[in-house]
Formats: sequence, structure tokens, C-alpha cells
Amino acid sequence: PEEDFTLNAEGVVTLMDKVTCKKLVYFSSGAVKLDQDIPYIKSKQAGEANVIRLAKEKGFSFVILRLFEAFGPYSPSRKIFRRMCESLEKGDTTFTIHGDGTNLVDPMYVEDTARAVIAVVDGDKVDVTLDLCTGSPMTITEVGEAIGKIYNVDLLLKYEGEAVEKVTFSGDPSHLKEYYGFEKKITFAEGIESWKKRNLE
Repeated sequence: PEEDFTLNAEGVVTLMDKVTCKKLVYFSSGAVKLDQDIPYIKSKQAGEANVIRLAKEKGFSFVILRLFEAFGPYSPSRKIFRRMCESLEKGDTTFTIHGDGTNLVDPMYVEDTARAVIAVVDGDKVDVTLDLCTGSPMTITEVGEAIGKIYNVDLLLKYEGEAVEKVTFSGDPSHLKEYYGFEKKITFAEGIESWKKRNLE
């Protein structure tokens, strides 16, 4: 919890005490929409509030980007997409999911995510808060089934315990298109295929 608040909430204040800018792009998270008492969520909510407050006080423009789920090469080892792919590449045919598999995720391949960020950085629309997502979420079970199919494995999904977060909402990508002309190009299956090819080369 202390690290979350130091980086995500206080980090904005520390940064803007040291530098000046015309436009700040703050990477937030779709998790801020969750009404749960989780330190990471609270720290991101505080970070967003600090961006808006400091923008008014110091006279800079901002874009708050709420990232949902980028996946692809160099994903952190804790991410479920990477864990599933690596498990299948090792020859496993069973994968355990925390919870009942109904949690929603909104995966966007990292190349599309990067294109979206570039569009926002280069764009003229400011002082807005945006969802960086596809708007077409999948359940964790659907993710596992899709990845198993791509790897040509009849993947057995097992469920245990409870998920840390209960995610039942979806994001809205319409403003990314309206303000910056961004639309995703790569489907989930195409992203996993590209990732698989890269990993197996």
C-alpha cells in the first residue's frame, strides 16, 4: 500500500514540483471504476485527483488515460495472459483460475496500445479522462478457452478460491476515436498468434 501511494498518488505531486510542462499524460487504470477498498485502486483515484488539482493550480493541460489490459511481449510475469501462454508452451493442459472465471478483462494488444498513446500525445484534445480499452471485454474463462484454441490444446480450466477484484463493468473507447481518431486494428486472437510466434521462434 505504501508503495502504491508513493508512486501513483504522491508521485504526481513530486513530479510536478520538479518540472513544468504544457501537457501531462497520466497513466491511470480502469480499476478506478471499482468501488472496492483496495490500496492500488485508491492510489490511482488519488493520482487522478492530484492531476486535475495541479493542472488548475499550475496552468498545464492534461489527459488521464485509464489503461485496462495491454498484453503482449514483455508483459509482467504476474499477468494472466502471460501465465496462460507460458503454461501451454511448457506443455501443460490444465490452468487454475482464482475465482469463478466470470471476471471481465478487456485485452488490447500492446502494438494497438502504443498507437493509442502516440495518438493522445500528438493530439490536440486536452483536459479529458479517457478509457484506453477495446470496449469488448471477455471473461477470464473466455480468455482461457480462446488461448487454448490458438495453441491447439484442449485446455482444462480449474477454479479455486476468490478473485481479488470483482470486475463486471466495461470501458468506453468512443472518446479515443472521437478525439484522436484511434481504433484498434489487432484482434485478441491475432495478438495471441503474434505473441505465440514470437515466443516460439
